[in-house]
Amino acid sequence: MAAHQAFSKNFPTAKIKGCRFHFGQNIWRQIKKKSLISYSHDDEARRQIANILMLPLLPPQEIIIAFTDII
Repeated sequence: MAAHQAFSKNFPTAKIKGCRFHFGQNIWRQIKKKSLISYSHDDEARRQIANILMLPLLPPQEIIIAFTDII
């Protein structure tokens, strides 16, 4: 995220695109890194993870609002 912000600051007219696979892979990597994998067996936590993985499908202006609702 910091890289995207830095890039946007230096290249304001550029359109940033990403890969959903790598986004999801990074989310799972962070869950494992922070030893939160046991929470993935909880139905509510699994639903929140699934919702986070769907954030890239939203229009950009709705992502922060949706993320706030998820958390």
